[in-house]
Amino acid sequence: MLSRLPKVPDEHKPGRPLVPNGLGIVYVLVSAIYLFILHGFQSWVLQDWERPSALTLASCILFGGFMGLLDDWADIRWRYKAFLPLIAALPLIVIREGETRMSTYFFGKIDFGLIYYFIIIPAIVTITTNTVNQLGGLNGLETICPSIILTGLLIVSIKHGRSESILLYAPLIISWILAYYNFRGKIFVGNTGSFALGTTLAAYAIIANIEQTLAISIIPYI
Repeated sequence: MLSRLPKVPDEHKPGRPLVPNGLGIVYVLVSAIYLFILHGFQSWVLQDWERPSALTLASCILFGGFMGLLDDWADIRWRYKAFLPLIAALPLIVIREGETRMSTYFFGKIDFGLIYYFIIIPAIVTITTNTVNQLGGLNGLETICPSIILTGLLIVSIKHGRSESILLYAPLIISWILAYYNFRGKIFVGNTGSFALGTTLAAYAIIANIEQTLAISIIPYI
């Protein structure tokens, strides 16, 4: 299967061997399938129709992955590529995920109202996704770094008893598997993977209302 994938030279190895690229699609598919199944279980078995968080996260990952795939195909210029994550923010805005009342470090809790949906959410998704995308270049950075942050977000969610933590189980497992092979230079996830991982970080932090945790985690990489 890997032999059929497009290959790119590994600039960090002698002889620049060709390495399969675009394995980020595996992350997108596995995560989306898991989240759709989870949504179906919550909807049909648990009769929980109020918060389609699994469906929202799946939609964001699919949008992010497609934007990355488009960039892999067309090699979009940065002046345009930087704004592609805005499309991945649409499910969060339309379904109105997250809470408009946020804690700030200097002014306490502030209710941002519509500003939260139309400015803060797009900003979080755009900045986070582009930050992860720019980590590509050294083998493993674009997968290991977001996997570490995802692990941290999961731990924080579990510690605070957030039910949304279940959303990250499959995405986190597959991201670490890809990170292992990516770090060894066996595969590249491409922009498909980096866009999808970045979108996952942003979307989950918004859904679980732990944007501050994401901000602290992502600052070292900006």
